[in-house]
Amino acid sequence: MYPNGNRTNSRSSRFTAHAAVQLQRYYNKSAYRCDGVADSKKLEVLSHEDSDPLIQRVRKTFPRCNINLIHRVNAPQMYGMYLLRKEEMQLTPEYSREIILYHVTTKSRAIESLISGLDWRRTRRSKFGRGVSFSDDADYANYYADNFPKEDKRVIIVCTVLVKKTHSVSGKPNDKNLMIPLGTADTTVSTNGRVYVKYNDYDFYPMYLIYYQRTPELINESKYFRNNPNNIRQQNHLVAQQKELQAQREVQEAQRRRELQAQRELEQAARRRQELQVQRYLEQQRARQRQVCEQERHRQLLMEQE
Repeated sequence: MYPNGNRTNSRSSRFTAHAAVQLQRYYNKSAYRCDGVADSKKLEVLSHEDSDPLIQRVRKTFPRCNINLIHRVNAPQMYGMYLLRKEEMQLTPEYSREIILYHVTTKSRAIESLISGLDWRRTRRSKFGRGVSFSDDADYANYYADNFPKEDKRVIIVCTVLVKKTHSVSGKPNDKNLMIPLGTADTTVSTNGRVYVKYNDYDFYPMYLIYYQRTPELINESKYFRNNPNNIRQQNHLVAQQKELQAQREVQEAQRRRELQAQRELEQAARRRQELQVQRYLEQQRARQRQVCEQERHRQLLMEQE
């Protein structure tokens, strides 16, 4: 016999209401708190004052991020399932913890995730396992985010993530087909500690959506640009181009100096010719004056003799 629909809806409403209260308590305890009771709006704009601590946290690892808006996420049902998963993990004696991690995606996918969640089943790139990838470094998350969508409006989803037991993966080809972590691990972690991969739907909850514009400068100026083997080749090519351009500039500069020197020499020669011409003209004038004076003296002598 199927359960009564009204009773099921009532339980669901109570569950959602309880989760909403817990979610509000969580935000009140958070360093990035936002006053007000969680309501039916799934997204609430954070004020400038409330955004500052979150912006500072993101810019510790992603200083050039051009943040233009931050939303707080109110998804009580999703948060309720997260709390149930958290309690389930705490039933075992192994230590579990909550950590703040980042997941970067397009704006459209971020909005879609508020309904369907971050779905590990849609993973196409799986260097460290076929799950949802997070990072503790926002720059890393941006740099290695999926470049296939042409949408440059990006979102950093700030998530609280449950981590209990981890399994380290190196990112070798065999790790790409890893569907679940080995043994009793619930999380795979890259050997450099930058990537966390989760495989269960409610092991994480999106707290904030941070909107920014992805630009080529954010990629080219990333601290991870040099560490990418493909980009090392690009950099070597750029270095070779820069050296070639520098050599061309040096040749052009030497040519310019020669031309300037030749021009100065021509100008000096022209000035010398002009000075000689002036000197000859003055000498000619003095010679004429002497001749006139001689003629005048000669005329006076003739007049005296008469």
